Amino acid sequence: MKVLLVGNYEADGQRSMERFGKMLLEGLREEGIEVEMVRPKVVVGGGNKWLGYVDKFVLFWVVIWLAGRGKDVVHILDQGNGVYASRRRTCVLNAHDLLAIRKARGEFAGEKTRFSGRILQWMILGGLRRAGAIVSVSEATREDVRRLIGESEMIPNAVEDFWKPVEGEKGDYLLHVGGGPWYKNRAGVVRVFIEVRTRTRHAPRLVMVGPELDETLTGELKEAGLEGEVTVLTDVTDERLRELYSGARVLIFPSLAEGFGWPILEAQACGCPVVTTAREPMRTTGGEAAVYAEPGEWTKGVIEVLEMSEGRRAALVAAGIENAKRYSVKEFARAYAAFYRRHARR
Repeated sequence: MKVLLVGNYEADGQRSMERFGKMLLEGLREEGIEVEMVRPKVVVGGGNKWLGYVDKFVLFWVVIWLAGRGKDVVHILDQGNGVYASRRRTCVLNAHDLLAIRKARGEFAGEKTRFSGRILQWMILGGLRRAGAIVSVSEATREDVRRLIGESEMIPNAVEDFWKPVEGEKGDYLLHVGGGPWYKNRAGVVRVFIEVRTRTRHAPRLVMVGPELDETLTGELKEAGLEGEVTVLTDVTDERLRELYSGARVLIFPSLAEGFGWPILEAQACGCPVVTTAREPMRTTGGEAAVYAEPGEWTKGVIEVLEMSEGRRAALVAAGIENAKRYSVKEFARAYAAFYRRHARR
């Protein structure tokens, strides 16, 4: 069987999607699948968003057409590249989440998408509807796909063996890992931190991995006298992130929505307790090994972990490590290989 994987534009720097593609590429080769990956390269785009669209949506079509000849399956790895989808049954597409599409449709109160963004998401949705088959990475995403597009298969993401407890930065700190989109709820993280500092005798600092905080959140910290207690790390290697997970008292992950929730598993695999939102897909990803709280109750969950006895904390850490083992790369690759074989025979 010959499979072509279609990855993400190099200049976009989407590390999670790059890792997903690398993990699948290597896993499929271990399963004996003949697999190749192509991705749009920077030709005219440079640092310009609009010229980057030329690289992605004009020049790359030729690359896909040439590389796809003779392949049994063409697998587009990210729904954001749904515009590449053809009506061929051998074209399959991953749906990690449909949050951008849902936002463009006005499904999230107070969240707006520009006109150009709505056009792009309409094109992506059209590509998803053209694809021969869709793979959803969680049941939560599968429900969104069912409602907006149709049926899909569900194959959960995996977490690499790389994520494991290591010696690194030790100290009394809380950790958050997440980018700038609204659903990552960085405002919620900052407000939980402020509440923790006022409601418990424990006084950990906060480390946030992601973009710099906006003026509103910086102002809230300054007003609370905690501006110097928050460290924002904007460019963190996986090795450094593993150290941070391994040394943190707790990962605060109060997302309002997710496609899968990878940081939950990464943290658990590194021996870091997790406090996250009591909704899907976080509940399924974290299993019985995370502390769940409804929106507005995250502070209570964080304090619960901070005040745990050594025995309870050790049990939670051990359960997290075991939960992460359920998401092995080997089983992940086998599931995709079986999916390709079923789909190619149709």
